[in-house]
Amino acid sequence: MRPQVNNLFPPKAHRRKFQSPKAIEPAAKLQQVARLANYTKQVATLTLTPKTLLLTLFLALALHAHSQTYPVQLNVQLQPPFSGYLPDYTTPGSEQLKLFVLFTDFTRPSYDIKLKFRLQGQGISIENPAYFYAGPFTVEPGVPLQLSGTDLAQLIAQQNLVYSGITTQQYNQRRVLPEGFYTICVTAYDYLNPTPIQVSNEACTQAWMIISDPPLPNLPLCGSTVPEIQPQQ
Repeated sequence: MRPQVNNLFPPKAHRRKFQSPKAIEPAAKLQQVARLANYTKQVATLTLTPKTLLLTLFLALALHAHSQTYPVQLNVQLQPPFSGYLPDYTTPGSEQLKLFVLFTDFTRPSYDIKLKFRLQGQGISIENPAYFYAGPFTVEPGVPLQLSGTDLAQLIAQQNLVYSGITTQQYNQRRVLPEGFYTICVTAYDYLNPTPIQVSNEACTQAWMIISDPPLPNLPLCGSTVPEIQPQQ
């Protein structure tokens, strides 16, 4: 008796009508083009969404902040009154302008840095020339360093500054900046490298600088008689 073999082909009623490859090719191409057009439309809509733009901006800022990690961290502080007379900030004992320095590289016992100064406002820019740096200032890892008064005298001495928006002669006529809003920034560089290699953030602070009125005598009153006192002082 022969073994029963199942029919490998379905009945005629259940057979599908197959198309030739040549008949499938144009339809497949049309479907592929339609899918590509739909994908392009979705991408265009996605890139123009405000939420997507905000997310992209946030990621860009995060990557920028990560790439700008420096071993030296600076912080600049201005204490009132905010004088427009720059030598006021470098007089002995003055703490109107303070610079805080923190070295975070614990692989070195100490490190020497040099500084650059920049002031901008009211259409005026005053800064150290490209060839000038103040320093050296030695920092130790984890130990904050505070600079103020005479420590910064070399940094903002008039002979170490270049002026834009105002000439040196115009500044020397009054020796004071016009009243207004100004930004002061300080940046640290590697001291031993002749190439300007930035090793810190650019620390900035803002203030409204004023011109103080000259002192007015309260006494004696105008037209009054001053008695003579012996002995005179």
